[in-house]
Amino acid sequence: MEPKTIYLKDYRPSPFLIDAISLDVRIQDESTEVSSRLEVVKAKELHGKRVNLELNGEGIEVLKVGLNGKVLSASDYQVSPEKLVLLNVLEDKFEVTIDSRIYPEKNKSGEGFYRSGPQ
Repeated sequence: MEPKTIYLKDYRPSPFLIDAISLDVRIQDESTEVSSRLEVVKAKELHGKRVNLELNGEGIEVLKVGLNGKVLSASDYQVSPEKLVLLNVLEDKFEVTIDSRIYPEKNKSGEGFYRSGPQ
């Protein structure tokens, strides 16, 4: 995949603030499993409105997604090769949990988890 140029003019303020992130990373020979917990606050102008939460991430296999301790069904979010989108989040302050798997050996971008050096 060719690198994508991102211009300053394309940026806009996020409708969410991530107050805290906790990661549990389990490195294995063939893959790495990551359990993440994000404490998220919606921008005040969006309180009480349904908004999608978009989280960027390439080459990530999403195993389970939760919102405020409840496991979400596949109809509550969308996964693409570049991002995870939680659909129609109504809560103004909430916790997102994500269990995922990545394959550092396949990551050739030099970003995130990747394998370097001999095996």
